[in-house]
Amino acid sequence: MGEALSEEIPNQLNFIKDCKNPGMELLLLIGARAHRLRQSGCELFADRASKRNPSQLGLVIDNTDIFVKQASALLSLLEGPIAEEVLSQVDRIIETSFHLGYYAGSNDSLAITERYTNLGYAAIVDKPQKGGLAKANAVEPLKILVCDMANHIYGTPNLSNTPKSMLAKAIDAILIDFSKHGDNKNIPSLMKFSARSPEATTLHSWLKTIKKPDNLKHQPKPSFVVVRQALNSAYSMQKIKKALNVNNV
Repeated sequence: MGEALSEEIPNQLNFIKDCKNPGMELLLLIGARAHRLRQSGCELFADRASKRNPSQLGLVIDNTDIFVKQASALLSLLEGPIAEEVLSQVDRIIETSFHLGYYAGSNDSLAITERYTNLGYAAIVDKPQKGGLAKANAVEPLKILVCDMANHIYGTPNLSNTPKSMLAKAIDAILIDFSKHGDNKNIPSLMKFSARSPEATTLHSWLKTIKKPDNLKHQPKPSFVVVRQALNSAYSMQKIKKALNVNNV
């Protein structure tokens, strides 16, 4: 009734497992919690004027009250040396019956909702996820190229202190210029982007994984023009095409 069985945090259910009569104590605990819920004032559990359709909580309370009366009647009948053994066996039956009924009811509820849950999962999660993976795979060569360009700049001593914001703009300019030549704009990894170059946020997220060299305090920052010229020299049209897995380069 609202508490999960925990192996890490002791709670009433943990204590019940180790008590003398766990089956009876379990049902008594459920009854007590049901009464507290009804008395909590929560509208969800409020009593209704009409009793023709009792609530599930009401049925729990009614049945635990009946159980207490039946258990008391049983105890009054048990006498003699075997009384404790009989009571222990009955308790085990009660505990097993509870778990059997609990999971049977859970299965009945699941049978009603599972089909719709699965359909919803397919529509909301599975299909979009597959679409996202397809897009991610398509742009992977471009991401690798961008990271390679960044590593080239940071591996060049006089360019190693290039700000990532400047580097992103330089790479963006190179890719846009590349897409304007011939049929390059139809390369699959570029077609995913309307400008035929990743958005600024995408470029920055890719460049986050690139580590700038250490000890750059005394290293001057190059100009944008110098950084772009260095990329133009290192990455020809043919080299970019090959990196993007285009045939007949």
